[in-house]
Amino acid sequence: MEKKNEKNAFFESSAFMDNYITTRSRFFNGREKRMMHCLNPAHTDDNPSMSFYEKNGKAKVHCFSCGCSFDIYNVAALDLLTKKELKDVEDAGLTGAQQKIKEYTKNNFKKIYKYLEALNTDPNVKAETFKFVEAKKEVKDYTSYYKKLEEEGSYAIDYMASRGISEKVVRNAKIFSNKAKKLIIIPQSPTHYSVRNITPGIPKSKRYVHYGTGLYDPSNIFGEGILEAKHSGNLLFDNENDIVERLTYSQMLIVLSEGEINTLSIFEAIKDDNDLNKGQITGLGIGGATKIRLVIDLLTKIWKFVKNKYGFKDDDKSEAVQKEFYKLMSNFHFCIAFDNDEAGRAATFELTNLLNHFGCNVYSLYIPSSYNDTNDYLLADKKSLALRLRTLYMSFVKKEETK
Repeated sequence: MEKKNEKNAFFESSAFMDNYITTRSRFFNGREKRMMHCLNPAHTDDNPSMSFYEKNGKAKVHCFSCGCSFDIYNVAALDLLTKKELKDVEDAGLTGAQQKIKEYTKNNFKKIYKYLEALNTDPNVKAETFKFVEAKKEVKDYTSYYKKLEEEGSYAIDYMASRGISEKVVRNAKIFSNKAKKLIIIPQSPTHYSVRNITPGIPKSKRYVHYGTGLYDPSNIFGEGILEAKHSGNLLFDNENDIVERLTYSQMLIVLSEGEINTLSIFEAIKDDNDLNKGQITGLGIGGATKIRLVIDLLTKIWKFVKNKYGFKDDDKSEAVQKEFYKLMSNFHFCIAFDNDEAGRAATFELTNLLNHFGCNVYSLYIPSSYNDTNDYLLADKKSLALRLRTLYMSFVKKEETK
């Protein structure tokens, strides 16, 4: 009984709940400061109104707009609902949805508890330091789906043209569409893709649906496979180690954007510049200002790749290994091009400090205050955006030449 109580305390801790929501919940849609979009499926929460609190040692989330409160078991229950059960919850209205979720939790508590146990197989791990262990599940490969869309010629040419993105860039990046349902399909890796709903007026919280491996897996950063797409047209079907190796040993300026369309805007701006279009400048979209840790996770994965290649042990903290680490990190040149809003500016500041700490070279793309992001900038003044990228590229070249 004591061990179960310890496990309950672990599941009900703030650290576990915070980690679960941001890495697992299919209803998590980003965070602004201490607030996030409400997890209640019946609540279209355009302005983040849910936050964490703790009562009697148990972590909960509460929405100040619709009034719902969930504990970790309610939140996990949401991820176990079938399509029919989810529809019933959504149709129940704001207060009715909360009641249905709590009833489902009560009736399926054993199933929910086993699900949480499967996520973290070590019951003795401390809540402050735990890491989720993947539950055993089939990982789908969507390669054949992408190829089918490509064979059908279902490219999102019309919509992307309205965003200033040319057919050439759309085809290279393999951005597809379902015109009947007003959906854009954005492949990110063989095991993950996003669907963007482009219906006019749709709330931000309902705009994206993700399929495949977790959002917080660094292999799903959009653009990671685009490094050679401008030349070979091959975006997707790379081995992950090949991608990591190219990032590790290629001298290039990596422009970091929040979203996929902003990343494509970078490629659109440079596609006619012979100097910039030689594979020495690329773009990565991390999926939002709240996901800056993906960049650090990617660098950690690259460092692990290099350590394995040179035969370094994981626990080796010798001066020689530290020197190799900073030598590797000094090869990375990141240009941060996040959105021109409060969340984007805060994320830029935080990520700049993190990358500097790692020893990376960090630049910032200036976006005039009249534009919200790089896509706005592209639509309004493509030549100016291209010139700013060229200026940053020349700074990168000069820094490389002085090494």
